[in-house]
Amino acid sequence: MPPSGLSAAPTRAHVEHLDALRAGAALLVLFGHVRHLVLVHYATIEAPSLIERAFYAVTTLGHSAVIIFFALSGYLVGGQALSAMLAKRWSWRRYLLRRMTRLWIVVLPALALTWVFDSLSVKLDPEGLRTFLADPFIRDDFDHSLRTLLANVFFLQDVVAPTYGTNGPLWSLSNEFWYYLILPVAFSLVLIRQGWALRLLSIAVLGTATLLLPFPLVVLGVIWLAGALTYLLATNPRLQGFFRHGLVRLAALALVVGGFVFDHRMGLTPDIALGFAVAAALPVIAHLPSGGTLYRAVATRLASFSYTLYVVHFPYVAFVAAVLTEPTRWRFGFEGVGIFAAVVAGALLLALVMWWLFERHTDAVFRYLSSLTLARRKPVAGVAGGSTPT
Repeated sequence: MPPSGLSAAPTRAHVEHLDALRAGAALLVLFGHVRHLVLVHYATIEAPSLIERAFYAVTTLGHSAVIIFFALSGYLVGGQALSAMLAKRWSWRRYLLRRMTRLWIVVLPALALTWVFDSLSVKLDPEGLRTFLADPFIRDDFDHSLRTLLANVFFLQDVVAPTYGTNGPLWSLSNEFWYYLILPVAFSLVLIRQGWALRLLSIAVLGTATLLLPFPLVVLGVIWLAGALTYLLATNPRLQGFFRHGLVRLAALALVVGGFVFDHRMGLTPDIALGFAVAAALPVIAHLPSGGTLYRAVATRLASFSYTLYVVHFPYVAFVAAVLTEPTRWRFGFEGVGIFAAVVAGALLLALVMWWLFERHTDAVFRYLSSLTLARRKPVAGVAGGSTPT
């Protein structure tokens, strides 16, 4: 057992629930975007039925799902980083190589796919694309310039340039990247012995990032930090029984439900409240009883390509909306639900193909790059995996 009473990582039975949470969050983002772009808006429905109300309520949780990703990313990535530092097993080289491999192996193909779908939209139905751009809920400054492309490659979207093309969900990857970098730097200042030169450099990095990065990006980082801290609690053997207590589970459920309700108000304060609620509930979720073989298999499979799904789905949905469905929007009903399900199925199939081509090779690529850059160094435990919509 590593120092500080920390176990190495949650067991596989624990991880299945985190997989389910990650997969569910990715699906909520997908459902929200598909519903918004192919079905009529809720405000236009006269006397909606109870089923319609429930459907539209669930499909408005996409933004809240991204907040879940931040908490879950902090829990898995930040928590393991903290554990490695406490156990004196930390390696900046290994950590950064793992993180960048994990990010780029999905992001780079997704940017290329965005250009393909956007170009097809312009070529096949420019009038449909103009109608799509007129939607007040969708940003109308789609940019395919080289400057914006490079900004997205290096996770500077919404810092020095907009997100690339129609792929608006890429905004959260900028947050993730900077949390991956800044918060471990902050951890290392406290937990790792450093010379004065390195310590001053770390302080300079933190100060510069705090001043130059957008205020919302910096503030939402407290959610990632909260997730990292709760990981330390979840892996403390002395607290295992506490997180399995029935009343604690009920309190965690109430906390998360309250966070979702409050987050409907939108804004930084509700987002942070939801993020804290989810972060506090993650140790409880990780210690729930196993859901069984089928549950584990489904959760693991969906979670395996949830990051790819998050990054590639929107250009496809935008293409369908601009070229195939505009100006028609369907009412919630047999036909509308059928169209909704077909577009969702197409997005899942696309994500699965892209996962098979790229993301599933993450570990192999990381091992290959490690053999080139870390071969002569003593092996150390780094931070693997991650929850990047994630």
